[in-house]
Amino acid sequence: MTGKNKTRWLALSTLLVLIPGLLLAFVNTPPGRSLLASLVTKWSGREIEFRGHLYPTWPPSLHLSGLTVAGREGGRDPHMAEIGAMDIAVSLHDKFHISRLSLIDSTIHLERDAQGNANWLLSSVMPDKQSETPLPRILYLQNSTLTYLDIPRETDITVKADTQGDHFVLTGDGKHLGKTFALKGDIAASCLAHQARACPVDATMTVGLTSMHAIGTLTEMAPPKDADFMVDIKGADAAELFPLFGIALPPTAPYHLAGHLTYESEHWHFDDFSGTMGESDLHGNALWDTSAVRPKLTATLTSQKLRFADLGALIGIAPQKRLSEEQKSRAAQQAASPYIIPDLPLDISKISSMDADVEFTGQQVISENLPLDDFYMKLSLDDRLMKLMPVRFGTASGNISTDMVIDARQSPVSDHADIHFNKLTLSGLLQGVGQSLGDIEKPTGDIGGTMTLSGHGKSLHEMLSSATGVSGLGMEGGSISNLLIKLLSLDIARSLGFLLTGDRPLAIRCVVADFDIRNGIMTADDFTVDTADTIITAKGTVDLGSEKLALQFIPAPKKSTLLSLRSPIDIAGTLKHPSVTLEKGPLAARGAIATALAVLAPAAAVAAFLEPGMGKDSDCAALLAHMNKKTGKTNATDEIPKNR
Repeated sequence: MTGKNKTRWLALSTLLVLIPGLLLAFVNTPPGRSLLASLVTKWSGREIEFRGHLYPTWPPSLHLSGLTVAGREGGRDPHMAEIGAMDIAVSLHDKFHISRLSLIDSTIHLERDAQGNANWLLSSVMPDKQSETPLPRILYLQNSTLTYLDIPRETDITVKADTQGDHFVLTGDGKHLGKTFALKGDIAASCLAHQARACPVDATMTVGLTSMHAIGTLTEMAPPKDADFMVDIKGADAAELFPLFGIALPPTAPYHLAGHLTYESEHWHFDDFSGTMGESDLHGNALWDTSAVRPKLTATLTSQKLRFADLGALIGIAPQKRLSEEQKSRAAQQAASPYIIPDLPLDISKISSMDADVEFTGQQVISENLPLDDFYMKLSLDDRLMKLMPVRFGTASGNISTDMVIDARQSPVSDHADIHFNKLTLSGLLQGVGQSLGDIEKPTGDIGGTMTLSGHGKSLHEMLSSATGVSGLGMEGGSISNLLIKLLSLDIARSLGFLLTGDRPLAIRCVVADFDIRNGIMTADDFTVDTADTIITAKGTVDLGSEKLALQFIPAPKKSTLLSLRSPIDIAGTLKHPSVTLEKGPLAARGAIATALAVLAPAAAVAAFLEPGMGKDSDCAALLAHMNKKTGKTNATDEIPKNR
């Protein structure tokens, strides 16, 4: 390079350095500030006042002070920003993004009106960005206030940051999603440095009846880069976590959990947590993976003593312990409702937002009314296809197991369930029956069967109301209280005798309960209870939609007995309020005959109450074979226990 060229290059380099410097110096003079404010006002359509200084900082960002930005016309606050001092770094790659924002002695008012228009977006500059919220990746506040009003989301919060010695304190209040909001946090002053690592944080946030306390370290703020906290979280219903954290959980009883929360590379780990849910203990580990298009929850949950009542909230039954107004309202509605099958709809928008793999084990199930031992559930959710395979309750000698598929990719939502009743003890199913009579013989033997249902709907009630399928329960052998059979068939003389002299077991030949299910209506096909001296058959329907009962049990003795008032027994009403009555026709006819005979000969009147003994042994093998064929079972011993 010649000397002349060197001189030219030096001059050009000097100009490249001096021109930005001169421009920067001019901007920081009163005329320059006025000109810059005028240009930005014209460009943005917002009134800008600039009375401070502007200069670059390192890492690459811009420092501003003494800046005021007008708010959106019609907004609550006349100013969107009143900046004492601000360091801001923005990215224009792909889309406008604030990568880092530090505010000192400043006030920011962010608003979204009822139509969803945001005051921080300039329609003249970015007309297609109205739905975005300006969350910087790193946010630091010192002696500053940030307000956020979002009318569509019923959110109005104020957060303040004040320096106190070597740390600054965050405080916040207002409402979020229509619920009371409060925030209090302590953050080390070192976190104000842009390259801070593992900043100590101690914070508590409350939204409605959900509160979380976290103490630990955090690198960067929104979103976090690395986090390590001990967390204590409690609330009225885990389903309320969805709008806060995006995790779609089913309704639950009130809960309180504590554990170790860490974050790294878009993975949140909540490890070794323990606590309670309702009156049940709960322990486990969970992973919330946000790296995929749909985040995924993977969790393993265990309860050492699981109260059966606490599982009701999963299908929409209001928990026994109620904290939220929604839970109280749901409980009041269910108490006043004529139905017992819950009708809480599945929120499709929630399950569309995530995937899941969850295992839940109840080592011991506590139930006052049901003979349950343990519980196991495995749930998978993949792109709105939910599989519960299985949901299993253990009993003393067997279990009730359900495989269920809910396909929310279809409209309406389709549901299919295969339910298996494996070796359920008859004594457990009939526990409590006849207790008012004193000591009665406990039934013996196991009963089993299957039920297959296909329907559609977002709730259990909708599914059962539309269900089509088959159901079959049966057993061979075993025994049942003779007194209960006599009371059922109203054999007065024999029943009084057993009450005075004691009960005895009555051998069971077979039990068959075979139902067809069409459009939510269960119709008895073959229903037979065949004992050594009585056969009882049934006919009628159970409407799972209206929950109305229309069943009739018809006893027939196999031997002639005295003082028998056997008559069909009608079960009507609803599942919630059933009624049991004797059919009046046969009894009235017998009474009239007895009265007429009594006029002619008192001894002859006794004959009116003699049962001729028309009952015969049923063909148990044929009945069971027919039921197995309908339910798709080829090996009867797989489902129908043989009790010897």
